[in-house]
Amino acid sequence: MTEENQHSEKEIDWLFQSFDDLDKRDFYAALALRQHVFVVEQKLNYQDADWEDPYAMHMLGKINGELAVYARIFLPHKGEKDTRIGRIITAPAYRGEGYGDQLMHKIFELVEEKVGPCRIIMSVQTNMQDFYKKYGFQPHGDIYLEAGTEHVRMVRVLARAA
Repeated sequence: MTEENQHSEKEIDWLFQSFDDLDKRDFYAALALRQHVFVVEQKLNYQDADWEDPYAMHMLGKINGELAVYARIFLPHKGEKDTRIGRIITAPAYRGEGYGDQLMHKIFELVEEKVGPCRIIMSVQTNMQDFYKKYGFQPHGDIYLEAGTEHVRMVRVLARAA
């Protein structure tokens, strides 16, 4: 059995926490993963530590203590109706094993529990549109540049399960 196949048999331990409640090591692991994927791998020129993290909730999926998947979630507040998600990442060692799929479903489950029916909005690199369409997201508006890369706003309406 290859190391990759061994990953798919592992259970994910989920953490969903505010910035203030995150363990320093967990937050550092999330920042390191975000920088590795977006800045180093994808060569995006932007400041990842954008001072939005203190206002977000953080979804971390860990396998044997190692960060495998991550997302940043902004639940509605102060009269807002929409939920925003971003910084959605699967660590390189865990790609192709369905962990990103598990992360997306966990996000929807959590948003439904915490918010109920709402729109989920995200800014998506245009080359990732098909991935997010699988989860009911549809492009809205024109393509724009963010961190020097083409992005599009995508929206999914999350309705309460029957």
